[in-house]
Amino acid sequence: IPFKNLPAQITTIAEDDEHKLWIGIRGNGVIQYDVEQNTFRHFVHSDRDSNSLTNNSVLSIRKTSNGNIWICTFSGISVFEKNKNALRNIILQNYDSLMLNYVLDVFESSDGTLWISTSTGIAKFDVHTNTMRIFQHHESDNRTQSYNIVTSCIEDAKKQMWISTLGSGLNLYDKQKDSFRHFSSEDGLINDVVYGICKDRNNNLWLSTNDGISRFNTETQTFTNFGIEEGLYFKEFAINSFFQNRDGEIFFGGTGGALAFHSDSVRENQYIPPIVLSDLKINYKSLDSVR
Repeated sequence: IPFKNLPAQITTIAEDDEHKLWIGIRGNGVIQYDVEQNTFRHFVHSDRDSNSLTNNSVLSIRKTSNGNIWICTFSGISVFEKNKNALRNIILQNYDSLMLNYVLDVFESSDGTLWISTSTGIAKFDVHTNTMRIFQHHESDNRTQSYNIVTSCIEDAKKQMWISTLGSGLNLYDKQKDSFRHFSSEDGLINDVVYGICKDRNNNLWLSTNDGISRFNTETQTFTNFGIEEGLYFKEFAINSFFQNRDGEIFFGGTGGALAFHSDSVRENQYIPPIVLSDLKINYKSLDSVR
């Protein structure tokens, strides 16, 4: 796809129901590309149009179940409504003055709720009532989420919500108790800077971090870590650079390129080597020589 007139960094790509590509560009808005017709539609911010794109720096684009396209930017969310063929903007500060409009990602749960990841917490948005509930970290309350910079959300097979943070690991939202449980490097996570989460067919979570990949077993709530020693070519991954295709293959992007794997093909080394004493030294001299 030639973008000769758009010299900028592509940050995210999504496909809509009509197989058109939505391409987010840092500093240059969004391109809607019709693959079949080879035509483009360019969405950018305009101060004179309140229904234009909220900001030209785009972080993430997601398609929801009704076919709408949610565009996360530095200044809120722009929703391309399929039935209206136009944008509608959501400004988080209009719902809560304590929220910043820096939106990193959005996830649609099975009940149609939108979980919005931001730099100042999580926004739980009911699209039917147009209401929003804000979750934020409070130092004096350990029932709140562990950190306010939230990178992604995902729902597991038991309809539990998991939230990753940029500095304080993984969080599980307990709907009954209306509280959060925290999992960090102290619990075995390879690194507390978590960039993205994918879920495999066994309900394990795969987390890309600043120091490798962690697999989290949601049943035993234990981590298995993978770094350079386990075969990774690089260990520092990137925000919003995660994807899972229909075949279950997981993709993580980072400083060394892109990593792709099927979770079922990842095998742990079950071999436990025997402990063999080959030498014993006293004052830097082998015991045999001392005798």
